[in-house]
Formats: sequence, structure tokens, C-alpha cells
Amino acid sequence: MRSAAACALLRGLVAACASVLFAGDLAAAPPPDARLNALADEYLGRWLEGHPQIATRLGDHEHDGELEPVTEAGVSEDLAWLVEFRARLESVPKDQLSFDRALDRDLLMARLLSDSLELAVIRRFRFDPGTSLELVAGSVESALERSCASPCARARAAARRLSRVPEVLRAAKLNLKRPCAPLVVRAIAGFRDVLLFYRERISSLTADCRDPRQQADLAEADSAAVAAVDDFIGYLGDLRGLPADSLAIGNEGLQLLLASEMETTPVETLLVRAEAELDACRRRLDRAAARLRSAGGLAAALDSLAADGAGPQRMVPRFEAALEHVRPFLTRRRMTSFLLLDGLKVREPSPGRSGLALESLDVPGPWENCSLASFLEVASGDSVASGTGLSDLSPSTSRSTAELTAIREGWPGRCLRLATLRQAPSRIRQVFLSPGNVGGWGGYCEQVAIEDGYGRADPRVEMAHELFSLESLGRLVVGLSFHRGRMTFAQATEMLKARCALTKAAAAREALRAVAEPESWLATLGQWKIAALRDEVRQRLGPRFRAVEFHDAFLKQGGSVLPIVRLALLRGLETPSSRR
Repeated sequence: MRSAAACALLRGLVAACASVLFAGDLAAAPPPDARLNALADEYLGRWLEGHPQIATRLGDHEHDGELEPVTEAGVSEDLAWLVEFRARLESVPKDQLSFDRALDRDLLMARLLSDSLELAVIRRFRFDPGTSLELVAGSVESALERSCASPCARARAAARRLSRVPEVLRAAKLNLKRPCAPLVVRAIAGFRDVLLFYRERISSLTADCRDPRQQADLAEADSAAVAAVDDFIGYLGDLRGLPADSLAIGNEGLQLLLASEMETTPVETLLVRAEAELDACRRRLDRAAARLRSAGGLAAALDSLAADGAGPQRMVPRFEAALEHVRPFLTRRRMTSFLLLDGLKVREPSPGRSGLALESLDVPGPWENCSLASFLEVASGDSVASGTGLSDLSPSTSRSTAELTAIREGWPGRCLRLATLRQAPSRIRQVFLSPGNVGGWGGYCEQVAIEDGYGRADPRVEMAHELFSLESLGRLVVGLSFHRGRMTFAQATEMLKARCALTKAAAAREALRAVAEPESWLATLGQWKIAALRDEVRQRLGPRFRAVEFHDAFLKQGGSVLPIVRLALLRGLETPSSRR
């Protein structure tokens, strides 16, 4: 149950976020700017202190040896602080702030809503034991890989975090009030991977530390962590989980989720558009399939696409080849002036970071001061389903879809989006990221590549693009329908299988993503908004519009919610330099 204070906080934040779209002229006033800057620093400092593993990944290594368990008492304390902080933030007059600081105020309001929604409504730690994976595995790996400290300093930080794993998992047991059965099954597989990470990989990552005492401390902490994870796996195996239908957050929760992205379009309007675009996308897929196979229809065409797939042991080489294959096209078309392609490597997912998606990214944070590699991580199979054969793999294993994934997830897609965050005009716009912005940029980049002619003569590429679009649109339809009680999880799975041309295993995975990871379908809304913003800027500039300049300007605004990015970009068009 949500507390009255939490509900009041959430409703107030919705109103505050909505007011951004109707803001008046913004005039500079240094004293309010200074107050806003101090509040932004305070919020950021408290957030990093409570999430030291995120601080490490951002490049702030002050907290590398720390790890905080999630507890009900801590959540209640955080919610109370958010109520108090909101009052102080609202006391800063928006109409007396400079333009950029007013945008930062809006971003803080949106972030307040997002954090409060997670803590008071979604409460992921109550139903998904996998939320602890990043704490017990990703935090340790990042302390070892994402730091420029000496080998023994990194080993010392990892040992301290490992020593906290038993406490983190004790708290996780107490938190699981309504565990979701499919997420429990998935978490068990994830924690088994953590055991392999502890037993095999940590030693290789710390081999350069020659200090016997430090190695002894590390071994002791590692042994305790192994025992705690092994015990937690046994605990999860004894749980009687609830069905996925228990994850619905209701109409109020759905409205709050959209408001955290400053999305003001009515849900019914969004759903009508999603349904219409899904149907149009399916028709395009059927036409592409007809060109690929003269007989047998869509099923035969999908079989032809799958025949080009890579087996589980060939996923990394397949994506390495895809990155190289798309390079000439991307270099020639020059969608953006930012260059990154050479710095992106491919590997299997690290424990705890892949989520329900088959691809994930590990990119150095915007505050990192040394050169570290970026990784596109690709899963070798579908662990949602019980099977592990080729039939359970995503279409992203085919050559054509791997190439589009390289564009969408790599360069100039999400990896570039994350790598350019240091360009953002404020620290909070570097780190408080919108799923619609980051995820939407990836889908938008794939769409632009298709519009620019990538794979134009190859029906396999067209099919791969439409299959990805169907998955994304299907998750959006499920997300908007399921959380309001208009669709059951079984109906969602069947819909994705029938209308989005997914296998049974892939449909189960995508349905679970839609209900358990709302950010996975917020990305589709973001893709729409980025394309609409591009068209708006093109209309304003007329013949002076250059796509590469728009993309560069977009990336320089950071990962904020898209209405804030829009205001900043349109303001830039009014400067003298933009009118030349």
C-alpha cells in the first residue's frame, strides 16, 4: 500500500511536470540560479551516496568500496526526504531563473516523480529478486573494470563490496513480499551466473594485485559472498511466486509513469496510434516476406531468415562482423559528426546487467577521466523460456538483424548517446537519463538508416527492421493495456505471438519486458518524439536544415526527458548564429 504522503507527492509532481509545457518567458536572475544549483548538487549527492554502484559507473570513484542494501526503512526515509526536497525546489521561482537553470528545475521535478514512482508505486524490489543482481555482481565488476586506480586499490574496493553481499541478500529476502514467478526463475539463472563470476572471473580481474594481505582479504570476502549467493538461490527455489498478472500498476500508476517522461498525450490516443502503426508494420512485413519467398508466406520467410542465424557460440563474432559491415555506410552517410565506432567491442553480458533484453551496453560514464572500452553485450539465448535451442533465439541472431542492431545499439545509436553525455550543459542532465531519450534515440537511428537507404535492395533487411518495429510496438500496446487491466499476461503473450510474428519463447520474453520493465516500451514513445522534433526543426529552418547538425545538437543536450530537450533545441534556433 502507498502512504498518503507518497500519493500526495506523486500527484503534486505530476502537476509540476505538466506545467513545464505552459511556462512563460524565462529571465535570468543569479540568486535563484545559485539556489537551484545548490539543490541540484544536493539531490545528485544524495542519489550517488545511496547508489554507490551507479557512482562508480558514472566515473565518480569516491564511493567505490561502498554498497547499500535496499530496505523498507530506507525507502520510507527516502520518500520522506523527497517530500521535503520537493517543497524546497518549488520555493525557487521558475520565472526568475535563467533559461538553462529553469530547464534543470524541470528535470529535477521529473526526476522526483520518477524516483517516487519507483519507490512508492512500482516497488520493483518487492517482486523481482533480480534487482539485487547489479548490487552483488555489477557493482563488483565495475569496481574492478571501471576505475583507473591501482590494481590493489581496485581489488580493495571489490573486496569491500563483496563483504556487503550477505547483508544485501538478507535485505532482499525481507523485501520480496510478492515475488513474480517468471522473474524468480530468471533471477535464479542470473545468480548462478554470479557464482561463476565470483569463482572464475574475479581472480583474473585482480591478478595484477601482488599484495598477499589484500588477496587474502579478497578471498575471504569472496568466500562469504559465494555462500550468501548460494543460500539465496536455495531460498528463491523454495518460493511460491505469483503470476505475472500481479505486476499491473493500475491506471494511476500508468499515468504517473507517463508523467515522469512529461508525456501529456492521453493514454487512449497513444494506444490508438500504437495499434494503427502495429497493423501497418505487419502489412509491410508481409510484403517484404513475399519478396523474399515466392511461396510459403510469412512462415517460410521467417524460416529463411532464421536459417541465416548464428548459434549460441557464434553470437559475439556475428555482432563483431555486423559492426564492421555497417561501418562504410555510416561513414558515407555521416548521420552525426561524433565518432565512436572504433572504440566499441562485443562480449557476452556481464552478470546482472542484461535484464530481459538480448542486448545491453557497458559504456564509460560521463565523469570518467581515463580511456576505457565500450561494450555491446549480446546474449547467447533466451533464458526466459525453458528451451535453449536455436528456435528460442531472437531474430537478432540473423545477419541482417545483427547489422541493424549494430546501428541501433552501437554507433550512432544508444552507445553513442551514452558516450556523448559529457557534452550535456549540466551534471544532472549528464546522469538523470530518460528511457524515451536514450532508448528512443536507438530506434530513431535505425529508422533514419533505413530512410537513408541501408539495405534497400535486400528484403531480409526490411524484414529485420519490421520485426524490430513490431516487437517495440507490441510492447507498447501491452504496456498501455496490461497496466490498466485491459489485458492479461497470457493475452499479451498470445498477442505478441500472433500479431508480431514472434516465437512462443520470444513472445513470453517481450511480454515480461513490457510488464516488468516499462522503460522498454517508453522507448517507442521517445522514438516518435525525436522524429517529430526533427520534423519541427526542419520545418522551422527550411532549406537551412541539416540532419547532421540536428543530430549533433540533440546529442549535446544530454539524456533529459524529451520536452526539455525540445525547449533547449528550439531556444538554440533563436540565437543569432543559428539564423545565419
